[in-house]
Amino acid sequence: MSFIKFLHFLNRGKYYLVMCSFFLLLSTANAQTSWQQSGGPMGGFVYSSIIAPNGYIYTLADIGVYFSTNNGDSWDNWDILPDQTVYGIAVDSSNNVYFSADSGVYMYNFQSKSVTWLNLINQAPNPIALDESGAIYAGSSIGEGLWKFSLLSGTWTQLGLEGDTISSIALESTGAIWAGTTNGLYHRNTTGVWAGPILTDEYINTVFLKGADTILVGLGIVDTAQNLMAASLDGGLTWNILDLNLADSQNIYNINAFAVNGQDAIIAGSDAGLFVLQPGNLVWQEIDTLLINSLCQRSGGIIAGTDGEGVLYSSNGSANWQQTGVPVPINTLMLSSTGLIFAGNDGGIFVSNDRGTTWTQSGLIGINILALAESSNGIIYAGMDVNNGGLWESSDNGNTWIWDAYLGNYSVLSLCPGPNGTMYAGTGAFFDGETEAGIFLTSNNSLSSTGMTWKSLGLSNLEDNAIVLDFNDFLYVGTDNGVYISSNNGANWSSPSFAGEGIFPNSLILDSNGYVFAGTDTVGLYITTNQGVAWTQVDPSDSILYALTAAASNQIYISSEKGVFISTDDGITWGSADAGLSDNDFVISFAMDMNGYVYAGTGINFGDSVSGVAVTTSTTPVNEKHAVQLGTADLLSTYPSPFASSTSITFQLNASEPVSLKIYNDIGEEIGNVVQGYYAPGTYTVQWNAGGAPAGTYFCKLISGGTTAVKELIRVP
Repeated sequence: MSFIKFLHFLNRGKYYLVMCSFFLLLSTANAQTSWQQSGGPMGGFVYSSIIAPNGYIYTLADIGVYFSTNNGDSWDNWDILPDQTVYGIAVDSSNNVYFSADSGVYMYNFQSKSVTWLNLINQAPNPIALDESGAIYAGSSIGEGLWKFSLLSGTWTQLGLEGDTISSIALESTGAIWAGTTNGLYHRNTTGVWAGPILTDEYINTVFLKGADTILVGLGIVDTAQNLMAASLDGGLTWNILDLNLADSQNIYNINAFAVNGQDAIIAGSDAGLFVLQPGNLVWQEIDTLLINSLCQRSGGIIAGTDGEGVLYSSNGSANWQQTGVPVPINTLMLSSTGLIFAGNDGGIFVSNDRGTTWTQSGLIGINILALAESSNGIIYAGMDVNNGGLWESSDNGNTWIWDAYLGNYSVLSLCPGPNGTMYAGTGAFFDGETEAGIFLTSNNSLSSTGMTWKSLGLSNLEDNAIVLDFNDFLYVGTDNGVYISSNNGANWSSPSFAGEGIFPNSLILDSNGYVFAGTDTVGLYITTNQGVAWTQVDPSDSILYALTAAASNQIYISSEKGVFISTDDGITWGSADAGLSDNDFVISFAMDMNGYVYAGTGINFGDSVSGVAVTTSTTPVNEKHAVQLGTADLLSTYPSPFASSTSITFQLNASEPVSLKIYNDIGEEIGNVVQGYYAPGTYTVQWNAGGAPAGTYFCKLISGGTTAVKELIRVP
């Protein structure tokens, strides 16, 4: 999918010419591109959190399992069960951690740092709990009932409720069990006898025990439930249904979690927000509109797992919430004309004004952002899937947003600024069966209460993944059927490049030379120097390409399944550029600010970590290192030699490939760029006019294919 992109960067530098006559050049080890992690952004969808006796906080999020050893100040990805989804988590008094996952239940031994599989593979365990003796309880999500595991015997025993889907488990200190299901609440006494269902036909989201007698039950969405919870003050003998009495009485919300703070107040978390019931009070008070999935107690305060804003902490559970993690995956990055960094992800838009040190959320909370762009007149556009509104716009740096009534009915996958404050937008089928409406261009430059007005440029029934406009106003669109090009603003389109070849361009950029690069999802990077007449492959990794960007000093950054790379000579040579990035960082988006710093957003790739946004530590162009040679060539002759004012240089290519031919003086300084482009096989002669260069010794350097060659040139007075 076009919004999942990945950049790996290459180091590039200079070769210094210190020899005369014909020879091959050697590279020197110069400075690498270096990255440092920014301060986030933090957020994400957090389903549950739990605190171990040693203070470690474990969190289950949409981006995997994370843990913190410093009260949530920083978080580490824990790829404890690669390629599996973890559904439940629990810890025992020895800090051992238990997981329910796709293939059963696992135990992580904190002392030995080892993982043991405890089976239950055919029961699809979901909720998991531990009693004081260390016994493990797991509920089946496919109707296999409730199970108990004994560490002493190493075996599982089914406790009943066959045919029911278990959604939650709560254990009394006496050994009795409460089990919430999709069909009501059940209770198992200390002799093993089940009673129920209580609260018949209710979907039980969570069961919470407070003391010996108080039981709180959060109800999920069913036809009759509306903002409801159930409570018993006598150990379950009698029950009352409580309504949160929301002002928004037209909608139905899940009650997802309960906790008790240090003042003995009860905190309830729901899809509608946070609520508190103070001791001695009979009325719930709404204290925040956060979407809450989970709550747990920490040192008298409350940790909340949210739907889009990550992990939050409050010292009293009722006010002054602070964000503590976890880093969120970044789908797209944008640097605004005012110097702000905008990062879009599954939880909305985050903004930083200090190179990523701190982040704040800029509206559109909980919305999956696929594309961001700013027009030349300062309007910011945010593209997303149709279920989240398609397209939103802001004219005040993201402080407020307006839904676009026209393109809001489509999934907007790509955006590109046009001339005179206009914007191009590409649509596609984010969901199966969705309308692919094509490419659009704004026909006005001012934002109204219903968004912008648009005109269609065609290319309907295609997934328009990327758009770029070159210096000659040629419009390029990367689709699931190749690259289309228009020289007249969409009135006519060329036949698609790569059509029928199984090559799907998912990103397009324009460099400072006016060349267009196309990143593909199968065979790496291509370049055209002639408005799409010909495309040449220039990515040495020949792999799936996730993202690319053109940075300062003609740097091209790419990220692929094989790493992050950079080129400063239009793809002729490449080098690795991922110093400072974690080995597990999966880079899916890039942007560059006005000062030349490049930003990389990390995402999700089969259990890899998510580190938020990384930024280069320097704006200095990098130098060549570990250059990747791309073919074969010969530098045949120069004539005349010596020469007075100009000389002809002849070279031969054995394959179609990129060519660089430059002139250096006798101390290694580049003084002329004679050839920079792509040539078919054959013999070529070019001329170098020395101009005002003084008499002396010079060197012409040819780089192409597998050969880097130099010939000496002598200029006479």
